[in-house]
Amino acid sequence: MSFIKLKQIVFLFLVVFLTACKTQAQATPCQEQSYALAQYSDSIKPFLSSMKARDIAFEEDGFSDGVINFRVRNLSSNGDGSGTIGWLNINTKKNSIYDQTLNPTGLVQLNVPKDKIYSFINNCTGHSLQDKTSNIRSESTTNIQSENNKYQALSLPINSEYITKCAYDMDKKIPSCRKIKFYEISIGSDLLSIARESGSPIGEQEFAWVLPTHQGVVFLSFIAEESGNKWFLIAKNSQGKAIFFDFGMNPSFVLEDNLKITAKVAYSKKKISTHHYQVELDGSIRQLD
Repeated sequence: MSFIKLKQIVFLFLVVFLTACKTQAQATPCQEQSYALAQYSDSIKPFLSSMKARDIAFEEDGFSDGVINFRVRNLSSNGDGSGTIGWLNINTKKNSIYDQTLNPTGLVQLNVPKDKIYSFINNCTGHSLQDKTSNIRSESTTNIQSENNKYQALSLPINSEYITKCAYDMDKKIPSCRKIKFYEISIGSDLLSIARESGSPIGEQEFAWVLPTHQGVVFLSFIAEESGNKWFLIAKNSQGKAIFFDFGMNPSFVLEDNLKITAKVAYSKKKISTHHYQVELDGSIRQLD
C-alpha cells in the first residue's frame, strides 16, 4: 500500500470519526424539559449529577384516568440504555406531578411550576391537560385561545440556529430536525389575519412556529431575502391586541423555557444589537430593554 493511499485512508477515518463526534446525539427539547422536571425529585436528582440531558428518557408506562405513568431512564446506563432511575406520575386533571420512586404505593407531589408541567404535557406527550379549572387554563377561554389550540406549539428551550437549519427541505433527513418540521406550519388565514392586524409584512407564502402560550397566539416567522432571513415575532393576546417585533436580518435568538427571548443582530464585528423580550402566558409581549 502506497504512502499516499495510506494517508487517504487515515484522512477518511478521521473525517468519519470527527463527524460522528460532532453529530453525537444532542438533547431534544423534550429531553431538556424532562431533565428539568427530574431535578425536582429528591430521589432522582442524585443520578442527574452524572448525566446530561441527552441521557434522560421519560418512557410512558401506562395511562389511566388522566394519569400518565413514566419510567425515568438513564439511556447511557451500562451502555445499553436499560437503567431505570425512577418513576414519576403526571396527573393531567390536576396539572401536577408526583414521585413514586421510593414508595410505589405512596405518591409524593413535587413542587414544579404549573407552566413547566403544562408545557411538558402539551409538547412532549400525546395527552392534554384535562383540568379546566387549573390556573394554567381558565374556563373563560377566548376565541383566540381556541385558535392557539389548533397548533402544535414549539417545545422549549430552542434557538434560531436549530430552527433555521431544519427549516429547509435539505435538512428533513437529519434526525434532530424531524421534530422541528413537525412544528413548522404554513401561514394560513388565521395567522395571516393576525400578521396583518399587527402590521407585520409576513405573507401567506411564509412558515410559522407557534409558541406555547396558554391564551392568545404568538408565533415566529421569517421572510427569505437575497441577503438572508428576516425574522419577526408576531402576537395577538387574549384581549385581542396584535403586535409584532422585527428581529432584523439573520438574527441569532434563544427562546428559554420561561418564554424569555434574547435576540442578537450583528451589523459588523464590532456592532451587535441585543434585545430581550418576555412572552406572557396570555399572549402579550414585553420588550425588556
